[in-house]
Amino acid sequence: MEFVAILMNTPRYTFGLAGDTGANRTTNQDVVSAVLLSETSDFGCLDMGLFIVADGMGGDENGQKAAQIAVDMVTASVTREIFNPLLYSNTDDVNITVGHLLTTAVQKANARVLKLPSKSAAGCTLTAALLIGELLYIAHVGDTRAYHFAQNQLAQLTEDHTLANTLVRLGEATWDDLRSGRVTYNHSVHRALGQSEELQVDITVQHFLPSSQLLLCSDGLSGFNWDYVQEAEIFAILRHSDPQTACNRLVTLALERGTLDNLTALVVSSGKG
Repeated sequence: MEFVAILMNTPRYTFGLAGDTGANRTTNQDVVSAVLLSETSDFGCLDMGLFIVADGMGGDENGQKAAQIAVDMVTASVTREIFNPLLYSNTDDVNITVGHLLTTAVQKANARVLKLPSKSAAGCTLTAALLIGELLYIAHVGDTRAYHFAQNQLAQLTEDHTLANTLVRLGEATWDDLRSGRVTYNHSVHRALGQSEELQVDITVQHFLPSSQLLLCSDGLSGFNWDYVQEAEIFAILRHSDPQTACNRLVTLALERGTLDNLTALVVSSGKG
C-alpha cells in the first residue's frame, strides 16, 4: 500500500490509516493519500483536507501504477485549483466550483491512465473526500466506498459501480439471490479509471459537522464481492473508537475472516468544536 501524508492533524480534523495485502495477494495495489492544511488569519481558522483511496486493477504492478497515477494527479489538481486559491488569494472573493473541479481532476487522471501501454490493462477505482471547513465533497468511481457516521447514524455515501449492484438496482436479482448463488454473476466493475475515454464521476456534497466521522475503504474491507465487515460492525467500531483504533479494528476483523483482496481503511474525525 502506497501512502502519502502531509501534516498529520489540524485543529478540526484527525485521521487514522491501516491496510493489508489480504490472504490471497503478495502485493498491495491500494494507494492512499491524506493531505491536511490549516490557515489562521484575522478572519478565523480555515481547515482543509483531501483523502483518497484508489484500488488498482489489472495485475499487481499495472494496477498499482494506475492507482498511483490517479492519486497523484487528483492530489495535484486539487492543490492547484482549490487549496492554493483558498489559502493564498489576495481577495476574500474566491469563486471555486468544487464539484466541477473534482470531476475534472478525476477525468484528467483517467485520461492519463488510458495512456499506459495497452498490454497493461491497467485501471483503478477511486474515492476522494475533500473537506473544507464543515463541508464534505465526495468524488467517486468504482467500488471503493465512503461511509459517514454522524448523530449516531451510519450512511454509505457512494454507490458501487458493479454488476452485482446493477442487477439489484434494476430488480433482476436481490442481494439474497446473489449471496445464495440462485443468480450467478461475475465480480466485475463497470465504471473505473482506465476503461473508457468518457468517465462519469459521482459527486456528492454534505455537511461534516463536529463529532462526525468519515470512513474511506477499498472493497477488500467492505464490498459485496467480499463483504467481510458488515455495516452494523462498522457502525459500532466508529461509534466507540478514535480514528486510528477504528482503522486497526476494521482491518483486523476483515483479516480474521479471511479477506482475500487488498484492504485499506482510512478514518477522518471532526473535532467536537
